[in-house]
Amino acid sequence: MPVDDVVKIVFKAKDADSEFESSSYDYDVVAQGQGGGGGVFPLLRAKVTVDLGSQIGAKGSYLATELGESGVYTNVEVGALSGAEQQAIDITFGVTNGDGEVGTTTPSLISPDARAGANFNNPLGDNASATTFKVEELKSLDNVTSTDVENNVDHTSESNSIQNVQEGEVYSYINAAGAKGYIKILTITGANDNRVATFEFLVQIVL
Repeated sequence: MPVDDVVKIVFKAKDADSEFESSSYDYDVVAQGQGGGGGVFPLLRAKVTVDLGSQIGAKGSYLATELGESGVYTNVEVGALSGAEQQAIDITFGVTNGDGEVGTTTPSLISPDARAGANFNNPLGDNASATTFKVEELKSLDNVTSTDVENNVDHTSESNSIQNVQEGEVYSYINAAGAKGYIKILTITGANDNRVATFEFLVQIVL
């Protein structure tokens, strides 16, 4: 259905006397993610669910959120990407000791440019981009709009390049391109430094 079209929805109900009553509502069609923003804020990409593995697992640890489900890469795959493709990777996953260093106790979201300093492998090298994370009080990504993301994701006074995470919690992030988003951790499986995080995320489309 084309953006800017007006859709009329009519509801009809029959009462006890077999008489019909009706009510109608008009809706403006806006682009996906606008949520009533009317074009003021960047659009949101559709919500996506992915699995990321930690440093010794078989699953990919690297994610370019702008690519959705197809943006997950293993360590080997990352090394074969072009410089621009490597720079698009904005989230990685690993297990730390809760202190910002590679470890076995604490699942963590890791900014690509923080991996080397935390003693994780860093196949991105100089193409590792910077992302910040922050714990949020939000508990669900359902019904989050572009307006919500633009107005409520604020890392001015507080953020982390390595964010310890837990199941059921929501975290915001801002990547090097300035795109804002939310991540909800659905499950974390495995043990020690071999974990898999399943999470859903929303992110702005930055043109």
